[in-house]
Amino acid sequence: MVLSGVVAAVIPLLLKTALDAFDRHERKESSREQFEAELKAAMLSALKEVEIAWVEASTKQFSAFMAAAEKSRIFQIGWVVTLVTQLAVLLWHQVGIPAWAYFHPGQSWPSSGTTVEWAYLLVGGCVGLGPLVFRSGNGKATELIGRLTGR
Repeated sequence: MVLSGVVAAVIPLLLKTALDAFDRHERKESSREQFEAELKAAMLSALKEVEIAWVEASTKQFSAFMAAAEKSRIFQIGWVVTLVTQLAVLLWHQVGIPAWAYFHPGQSWPSSGTTVEWAYLLVGGCVGLGPLVFRSGNGKATELIGRLTGR
């Protein structure tokens, strides 16, 4: 639902700008460099619109989430259980495992895999970093913006 709204808002803007630039380039009214610059500007403008839409949508979503949390006792209990258990996971990983390894030399503790990453994400979500937690990923968008802007 959010994605379709973003796409519906961005695609016409991007297509119109790109097609206008392409028409000028085909009629020899602009050079290849100008055409590329116009396309980059259009893509950056579209990315800006996506970011603005993302901020608005995630703010509304998280506000609704917190409003539901204020009203529901079961929701509050689940929130507390999640926060406390994930903090315990992080405490064990940061303090317990190193202490165990210190007192048991020569024995290794098996890898916890992605458990700690999930714990950090869940704790972040519980303390109000929801919009940021939803954005956690491999940095593809940042990489794309960097390539478009030359940074």
